[in-house]
Amino acid sequence: VTTIIEKIESKFGKMKVSRGKEHDFLGMKVKFHDNGTVSIDMKEYVKGAIVAGFSEAITRNASTPATRYLFEVRDEVKLLDKNKADVFHSTVAKLLYICKRCRLDIQNAVAFLTTRVSKPDEDDWKKLKRLLQY
Repeated sequence: VTTIIEKIESKFGKMKVSRGKEHDFLGMKVKFHDNGTVSIDMKEYVKGAIVAGFSEAITRNASTPATRYLFEVRDEVKLLDKNKADVFHSTVAKLLYICKRCRLDIQNAVAFLTTRVSKPDEDDWKKLKRLLQY
């Protein structure tokens, strides 16, 4: 393994190498167990996506990631201000990564919210909050 790492570094430059049974990679904690199995955990990344930057407290839990009104868009609803729209965009991007890696159950809601990042409105903010409550 060391020889292969050296060859890669000679071509691409120095890289961070971790050895052992536990590794962090792209927000995933990868753990190799003695019985030959591997577990992947993203709890810390998920918490960070919810807490970091999202300006409202998530104080309750939802039983589903979205309501039946997920795909409804009302033209008369007020658009979010620039700061809130940036938080919306950032949070949806993090959730997109999460839904592709470990939370397949939120893909439908995240897919819709990604279509709304260019001009999110107050309804979209409520839909995002609902998803985070889930």
